[in-house]
Amino acid sequence: MDSYFRDINNDGLKDLFLVTGDPAKKEIRQLNIYLQSKGGFSNQADSKVQFPADAVVYDVGPLSGNGGGPAIVFLAAKGLFFYECQQGVYNQTLKKLSDVSSIYVVPPKNAPIRAKLFFFIGQAKVPILCIPGHNQLFIIDPSRSPSYECPLALPLPVMTSLGSGEENNGEDYDPVTLSQRLVIRVPKLHFLCFDGDTKEDLIAVVKDRITVFKGLGDGLFQKEPVLSTNLDLSSGDESGFIKPNFRVHIADANGDGQQDVLVTNASMKTQNSSTKVYLFINKNGLLPDSPNQVILFANTMGNNFDFQDLNGDGCVDLVIPGANMSLFQFLKILISQKLDYTKNIHLWQNGQYSKKPDIQLEAQARFNLENPEDLQGAFFYMEGDVNGDHVPDLLKSDSDSGKITIRLGQSGSAKLFDSQVSESLEEKRLPSEIDLLDVNGDFCDDIVYRYGVKFPKQMVIWITVK
Repeated sequence: MDSYFRDINNDGLKDLFLVTGDPAKKEIRQLNIYLQSKGGFSNQADSKVQFPADAVVYDVGPLSGNGGGPAIVFLAAKGLFFYECQQGVYNQTLKKLSDVSSIYVVPPKNAPIRAKLFFFIGQAKVPILCIPGHNQLFIIDPSRSPSYECPLALPLPVMTSLGSGEENNGEDYDPVTLSQRLVIRVPKLHFLCFDGDTKEDLIAVVKDRITVFKGLGDGLFQKEPVLSTNLDLSSGDESGFIKPNFRVHIADANGDGQQDVLVTNASMKTQNSSTKVYLFINKNGLLPDSPNQVILFANTMGNNFDFQDLNGDGCVDLVIPGANMSLFQFLKILISQKLDYTKNIHLWQNGQYSKKPDIQLEAQARFNLENPEDLQGAFFYMEGDVNGDHVPDLLKSDSDSGKITIRLGQSGSAKLFDSQVSESLEEKRLPSEIDLLDVNGDFCDDIVYRYGVKFPKQMVIWITVK
């Protein structure tokens, strides 16, 4: 189930978008929009919009001059279309926005996927649309109507590869057509200051290739990149039960206003597993040929890392999940269907990351092989600020106790979080995924989690009260 929040009528309250319908049961997929009032959400949808048959991806965002609320934009093979919003109600007539072509040309089997098409740049938070093509990245500024017909095209070819048609399994093999499957790596886009001039640049990442387009300060970018480099860290030890899982992260590690590059490379072998973190420090808009720091973490769970400032010093810290994930241990986990894991916090200190965790949180997760979505146990979240003091807080959900506990963050403290629980919420059944976001516009994050359709409750929202 896909759900997210947007403020449709600019009243400071985020409204709910909920996708319903199961394509496997030939049910019509549609967006159901629920407006929020001071009393909460109504039981019935205030507006419903169905997916077009040829829609591939969609997103929701503002289009200048097209209605009074955020438009629902669909990308199809013949161009970009949208539903406009008037006074909180969506018009049922689909309108065409642009003829821009895209690499998204084949509708997914399970209906359109939600991809991020809207990005907000600059202090004024100017919205732009980014559509990846085969050899260009098309940028549309909704505030400039001519840009709909003539979008800015930046040279940014995607990476493609063909899978092997000889193997009858694997992600690159199409069991229906018995042919090779084309794998397209869509650029991951970051609109951040790369060279320290306070203007937001466009940083595009495709696998281990980084391309930077200099920002001009008005929502546009130079047409030629100022930096294009391959880190060349994806090649190396290809042996083991699972080949190295390679990922690039963009973050201002040392807090100097320039974006640095952190690379994680995780691998699992027969008797051990490991993850390497490579840190490249940005100096005046340039990256070094070799990493400034390399950290080896044994027995970690791949590269599912979080990078965030936990102690308020302006530098990005590492939050690394850890577990013994060798092949032997992996088989043991499958038999027992439970995993003991840790959340390890490595703070930025003295120009580098601490090699040993400064704080370690221990927990256990249990899973059901017959229903992979049925995860139980304890899970940690450090992405939210529930009391509005701009310091991340620690949230823990525990399905065994049926409680969600909150420990407030401490700015500048080595402990990071209060030792005492400030809030405890009770729920009979807790899912393994929780979102922390400000639903009612009071600058405090609320707690949102969802259930599968087989359970009576589909969504629970806990609103924080100052």
